[in-house]
Amino acid sequence: SMSLLNHDCQPNCVMIFKGKRLTLRAVRVIRPCEELTISYTDVLAPSKERRSQLQEQYHFLCQCTRCTTEDKHSKASDDVSSLSDQS
Repeated sequence: SMSLLNHDCQPNCVMIFKGKRLTLRAVRVIRPCEELTISYTDVLAPSKERRSQLQEQYHFLCQCTRCTTEDKHSKASDDVSSLSDQS
């Protein structure tokens, strides 16, 4: 049952273990019919690390908004850094 939860880098739930008991807790308001999700990785890790771990461990490349947005910001920062290096 809990193993059926899908990954999201901005999950709406977390799993809490207390002894042998597992509880699913909402971490934000969940809309009716919204899928319940958890993060399979550390949500505080940079997108590159999260995506790498998901690829290696779960065999998928995360294409969520958070990952793709962070990638664009990261690429833009790299582009700016390389321009300032050339100056």
